[in-house]
Amino acid sequence: MNKITIHQLCVILFSLSLLTISALDLDILILDNGNKGLILIALVLIGSVGLSHGAMDGKVIWEASNDALVRARIYLFYMLLCILGAVIWYLIPLVGLMILLTMSVFHFAESDLYSFDFLGAIPKLSWGITVTFMPVLFFKNDVAQIFLILTNYNAPTTVMNIIQAITAISGGIFFYTMLTSFSVKKGLILLEMISLMVISIFLHPLAWFAVYFCGAHGIRAMLNIEFSWATDIFWLLGFSIPIIIIIYFLAGSTLEVEIKDLLIVFPVIACLTISHMSLNHLIQMVKKAK
Repeated sequence: MNKITIHQLCVILFSLSLLTISALDLDILILDNGNKGLILIALVLIGSVGLSHGAMDGKVIWEASNDALVRARIYLFYMLLCILGAVIWYLIPLVGLMILLTMSVFHFAESDLYSFDFLGAIPKLSWGITVTFMPVLFFKNDVAQIFLILTNYNAPTTVMNIIQAITAISGGIFFYTMLTSFSVKKGLILLEMISLMVISIFLHPLAWFAVYFCGAHGIRAMLNIEFSWATDIFWLLGFSIPIIIIIYFLAGSTLEVEIKDLLIVFPVIACLTISHMSLNHLIQMVKKAK
């Protein structure tokens, strides 16, 4: 049993725990729009623990070359892409959101299923679509409200219905491909998807995304690059601690800041995702130009 399998089992066990809590009518982990404190915790997790796996890009850039000038050039292009993403989101938020969602589909598909080479493009793509838009299946109106806050665009009901239908179809395709030529490995991946769906039924979209982005996607990404606590924890702490401190001083213990003000984490995710997904190409480009 390798680290990826252990992680899959942890996701599945978390889902079972949530089902148990629900059966006992305990609302400890159930987040709703009125539970401002717990939604704030979800946003803090997304902005710190969730985003921190992207901080490992610093390690990748550092190890890409022994030449300080090459490292500096890679980092410069990396930051320029981040700035480009920020400018796009600032000028046309709706386009920024569309870029984030589109890139998330491919990023989640590749990163979450990176270790499963036997899966083809279709199951990976259907996974990416399903996990990206899963909250729409059960909390369509809440997701539409989040989109409105982020972009000042009120998505028509028809658009949300189409997204909901595409997500459901993608989930069906994923289930079908997993059940075809069934194996133990496919069965575990299928259980993981079912677990994520179960979680999405009970949790507010922001809370679900915190669980998925931090506990499923983020940890899986670090396992893929063979994260080492002894050496790599400093990359994560250096990235996470400042964000946690900033959010603490913004919100404070009174939670006077509005949740919508902290949704800034999503434009940040968009900017970093563009650079994160382009990093390998940037490294190759800079090395060739040397």
